[in-house]
Amino acid sequence: MTLKEFAEQCVTENDSKACYIAVMWVDDQYDLEVEINEGSIGGVYRTDVSELAVAIKLADELDKELTELGWRVFSKRTTWEKFCFTH
Repeated sequence: MTLKEFAEQCVTENDSKACYIAVMWVDDQYDLEVEINEGSIGGVYRTDVSELAVAIKLADELDKELTELGWRVFSKRTTWEKFCFTH
């Protein structure tokens, strides 16, 4: 699945219009987790990469795709957490 397809799936399957993309180390590779509120993950994208720099570039690309689909993507976890507690 491409990042564009994954972004479309996240938007289709979740009512949220805002998220935070977490880059997580899982099973010797990085995953991109789309967090849609303080307790829910709207989707997980397996990157199949073990280099953090590559995973960050993929997260940036996912950010762009989600933004183009009308979602607000937070770049800082603290800002995201504040948003979750006020909405």
